[in-house]
Amino acid sequence: MAIGIATFAVLTPGMFGGFVIARLAIGLWMLLFTALGWSLHIEAQHPVTRSQPRRALQADVRTT
Repeated sequence: MAIGIATFAVLTPGMFGGFVIARLAIGLWMLLFTALGWSLHIEAQHPVTRSQPRRALQADVRTT
């Protein structure tokens, strides 16, 4: 969601601000994509997260 908001709040106005400002706006926008990719990578490495119910985690412990 932050990337979508940044598109209209940072990137679009930055395109009208001149060459250097436009490059900085694009760089900031791309850093948001980097953060998204990194978070997806970390989540894929650790599939058990806090978003899963505790009952499911306890069931895994009992069966092993």
